[in-house]
Amino acid sequence: MPTAADLDIAVIGAGFSGIAAAIALKDAGRQRFAVFERAAGVGGVWRDNIYPGCRCDVPSQLYELAARPNPGWSRNFAPQPEILAYLRQVSAEPGLADHFRFGHDVTEARFDAAKGLWRLKIFGRAAVTARALIVAFGPLSRPRIPNIPGRESYGGLQLHSARWGPGADFAGKRVAVIGTGASAIQIVPEIARDAEQLYVVQRSPAWILPRGERRFTAAERALYRRLPALHRLGRAFHYWKLEFFGHAYLHKGLAYGALTGAARFKRWREVRDPELRRRLTPSDRIGCKRAVLSEDYLSTFNRPNVTLIDSALDRLDAAGVICADGRRADVDAVIWATGFHVTDPADLLPVVNAEGVELAGLWQREGPQAYRGTVVAGFPNFAYLLGPNGGLGHSSAVHFVESQLRYVLAYLDRLNTLTAPAALDLPRDRQDGYNAWVQAELANTVWGGAACNSWYVDAHGVNRAIFPGLCEDYRRHMLSFDGTDFNVQKF
Repeated sequence: MPTAADLDIAVIGAGFSGIAAAIALKDAGRQRFAVFERAAGVGGVWRDNIYPGCRCDVPSQLYELAARPNPGWSRNFAPQPEILAYLRQVSAEPGLADHFRFGHDVTEARFDAAKGLWRLKIFGRAAVTARALIVAFGPLSRPRIPNIPGRESYGGLQLHSARWGPGADFAGKRVAVIGTGASAIQIVPEIARDAEQLYVVQRSPAWILPRGERRFTAAERALYRRLPALHRLGRAFHYWKLEFFGHAYLHKGLAYGALTGAARFKRWREVRDPELRRRLTPSDRIGCKRAVLSEDYLSTFNRPNVTLIDSALDRLDAAGVICADGRRADVDAVIWATGFHVTDPADLLPVVNAEGVELAGLWQREGPQAYRGTVVAGFPNFAYLLGPNGGLGHSSAVHFVESQLRYVLAYLDRLNTLTAPAALDLPRDRQDGYNAWVQAELANTVWGGAACNSWYVDAHGVNRAIFPGLCEDYRRHMLSFDGTDFNVQKF
């Protein structure tokens, strides 16, 4: 007799992707699933990132699940507390809330070939078995602090943007912000208002585009509630607008000219000093690194208490930071706005297949690889949301998650036709062929070639983050599930 699993599906992580997975499973009529979350509540990156100015960098109407629209957004770019409130609201709906298991820190997931089940070890709790496993902790769950000499000897406060101290106060302090990515662009204007002196350590400047932020009026929100079609129309407008501008990353044309022109004009208008403006001008093509939106980042450098250090950070000592060009800044606090381990699998949750191969070790040796950014050869009954080359640089990641979940549901439906214990496993040659296509396509985009060095690139020098197309391309790509892509394993 086959051993019955405790669950049909186990989902790890209750951030946006995990909540989306739970809703998709529930809406599909599935009941025997659970979402395991080590923290005390939902939210993931939107629970953990509480730094000043934290907000979404895509329009609010694109940062919601299509199946759970939110007509009550207060503004067109929602702040962090509002996004977290939305995630708490949708995850607490009747019939869904009971599927979340908080305070469940999964320390290992191992496939038991004898039983055709995934066995989850949970810190301080009994192990749980599931027929299928969905990893949903996302690419922005592991903060990255560079291994800079002298960090241990520095005597001041150190914070990462994703590990913010709720009582952090920089009034009258000297502060260094390390990095110029999305979080730094939001943090810098906020800190500059209170700090005695703010140093921005810039290894390379970012492309800054206007955000065009505004509040929704009470009348607009009332209309969206009364006329859901109007809300969907607004969502469609923003979706297709970003799809148009996404063409700038695929080839030079009208969209490329519009984006670069807007960014250059914004920089010319907002930075008064021509020499400072030059130092804030990127040398790479727009989109190589994710372009960021801000109304006040560039103008912050006009303030007398803000200093740009356009040099890579070399080391820290007891009093402050020293950069590669020899410039130093003695500071009371260092803020690491240095992003996350996106393509680096170090310290990833141990996910072990039937042969004892750990996914993190495999990816460290060969680079992170998956099929359609979702399933991994050699790891049966397994899906990874926003996995390798399952991301984008021009729009909302929610679109990709929804496309992946449609594919995963079809995968689970196929698995259900097999009598347990049995499994679906992807042949390695299918995955290799797919990734060869992805890299060939990427070579023709802004992300191709040695000239584009960004956090999308792994230790092997390969872009393992981005899908080489638009949201619509990926949606069509994920619509078709072919069961013959997979081998059926009997146990």
